[in-house]
Amino acid sequence: AFNGSKVLLSEQEDDEMAKIRREFSRRKWLCGAIATTGMRDSEFLEFMQQNNLSVESALLLHTDIVAREHKENNNYGLYRNALLHKGNIYEHIGELADALKMYFAVCYLDDNGCTNGGSGFSKRQAFFAPAVIDWIISITEKLGYKRLQVRTLFLETATSYIEEGMAITPEKTWAKLGKSLYRKSLTD
Repeated sequence: AFNGSKVLLSEQEDDEMAKIRREFSRRKWLCGAIATTGMRDSEFLEFMQQNNLSVESALLLHTDIVAREHKENNNYGLYRNALLHKGNIYEHIGELADALKMYFAVCYLDDNGCTNGGSGFSKRQAFFAPAVIDWIISITEKLGYKRLQVRTLFLETATSYIEEGMAITPEKTWAKLGKSLYRKSLTD
């Protein structure tokens, strides 16, 4: 029990405490991520075991399955959310380049005004989520990507997410997205 008094730790004890804190943080994040699957813990564990996967890999596979179902049902808003979640998973496990691709896909879908049902896209719904812009900036800075690399990766990624009914091309989205990114903080 904490009684308010300070405790001096050796370097080794401090390292052990840091490991414990990181593991606690990881487990807390995993519990939240598993909760977003809509599965009970026991169902998720069974899903992991059936597919012989780690927790993180099972989260990615489940998110892919959910994304595919949303896309097939013309629910592009939910599809976008699943890709966003996949990007968060990638970022959490340190696969920053893959996270960046997911965030680029989200921006492309957002700029086309992804919706659920109906036509799938509406210009009135078009926007860039400020948090996603911030995540892209953070990741590109961590990876040391220059503007041309960011543009090239965005165009490659967005091109692979073109869907019927989209009115905005990857190039037009980049023109807007690039301004948002480089106005905020990215350097050439």
